Amino acid sequence: METRSADRVLVIDGSRDVRRDVGAQLGALGFNVLAEERCGDLESLLRVFHPTVAIVEVDHDDPQQVVRALRIVDPVAVILITENDLAHRVKAFDAGADDVLVKPFAVDEVVARVCAVLARTGHRRNVVHLADLVIDEGAHTVQRADHLLELTATEFTLLTTLCRHAGAVLSKRQLLSTVWGFELYHVNVVEVHVCALRRKLEACGPRLIHTVRGVGYVVRVPRAPALAPAVAALSA
Repeated sequence: METRSADRVLVIDGSRDVRRDVGAQLGALGFNVLAEERCGDLESLLRVFHPTVAIVEVDHDDPQQVVRALRIVDPVAVILITENDLAHRVKAFDAGADDVLVKPFAVDEVVARVCAVLARTGHRRNVVHLADLVIDEGAHTVQRADHLLELTATEFTLLTTLCRHAGAVLSKRQLLSTVWGFELYHVNVVEVHVCALRRKLEACGPRLIHTVRGVGYVVRVPRAPALAPAVAALSA
């Protein structure tokens, strides 16, 4: 069974045996696993670990709130562990879970479900396509118009963040918090990195990152040039 280095699995379960056995089996297959007893400060954990798949025991928690909290940072695939009750399983799927597990389960079943979820969603979520821009998060590469761009780690994270929210204006404070992890830096840090990122992107094509004065930055897909009347008539 082949896995990619970007495949990170977050396991949150109250059972120490589940955390140990599932973590050991997935780790042996090449997955990067983080196992926690409780959600705790989930948003901070997600910003540091960036899981591809999250396996979470909901028990008495609201599945919808859990799924929403898990996807606040990245579009992670979610497998919920719920009670062996039809109503609970249906509620988990209605909340947006990609799959559901009920206890007791075998570790092999967990592995099979993780791989099945990755086959359906993992590859799509690790590659961002935007116009002529391709961001491969697993390989940590960026291509534009078939040109491989050399970005710093910060520029890569900044670009990925903006592209994952294409069309939405992100403030400088939001970018400081998401990319740098805290808000202690001056907002000029964002301006400097956006400027450097623009130079590299615009060497291969039209502007992608636009400034909304007094608000922040937004990624917009360039419009295709209008056809001249004679050309338009030929293509009709």
